[in-house]
Amino acid sequence: QLLIKSARSADRTVIPISDCMAFRQRLAALASCALLFLAQSSIEVSAEASCSAGEACSNPDLDDSSLLSKIGSPVRRLRDKSLTGRIYIVRHAERTTDASCLNATGWIRAGNLSSFFLNDAVRPKKMFAYNYNGFACERCLQTALPTATALQLDVVHDYPPKGYNCFSPVFCKHPAKKDKAAAAAMKAALTETSGGPVLTVWESLNTQWLLAELGVPDAPMWPYGTCELEYNRMYQVDLLWTGDEWAYSSYANLTEDMPCLEERLSATAASANLTWPQESYTL
Repeated sequence: QLLIKSARSADRTVIPISDCMAFRQRLAALASCALLFLAQSSIEVSAEASCSAGEACSNPDLDDSSLLSKIGSPVRRLRDKSLTGRIYIVRHAERTTDASCLNATGWIRAGNLSSFFLNDAVRPKKMFAYNYNGFACERCLQTALPTATALQLDVVHDYPPKGYNCFSPVFCKHPAKKDKAAAAAMKAALTETSGGPVLTVWESLNTQWLLAELGVPDAPMWPYGTCELEYNRMYQVDLLWTGDEWAYSSYANLTEDMPCLEERLSATAASANLTWPQESYTL
């Protein structure tokens, strides 16, 4: 009834149903009214808006000329300025050499990681994996595959773009900027999913630069050299929606709860008179 009333107030002329073109125009007018009504319902009215009698409202959100441009924008739907977005960052799982794919232990870690993220409290809504662009086996994508398969999610594998890979600050002029586009895409994913979580499987050296691009102060290097953390570390980055953008809020060091996986698998195999990994078996 409200929509019909709005349409009538805009045009009081009675249009015969037999006039096909005019009838279509009437339907288009009703559709426009519906869109305007939905937009006005979804847009927050600023407390500072001046809409006193006889004056034009100073709040641009109430300007009908701008309403249609705001419909469907995911940013405009994030009305709660206290909304928190969360990004989890892990390293690819175990591999044998710097350029190799996951080894047997790595695939086990990747599979266990999928069980970890099936928990509703941490279940990701979007996933990213570092792209080596031919410099090495795509082990970050391999690590993401079991989780993506279990959750039926696609993995964004577009970052860094070709030509922006960096594996040493010595050979990269501005290494942090190599992960700038990836950080922006992850923030966009938070907007798309109303806060995530977003799961990112990244190249270990680049995690420091990615953290910096997400706003983490004094972003740490990856903890190499200890089996308790080298593949087991997980970062949690929280960001707050300010009404216009995602701003850094906090950072935490977590773990995947799978320390020293290679050593533990070897010890378990040895207790059963086996070797790990057992590449072949002959009768």
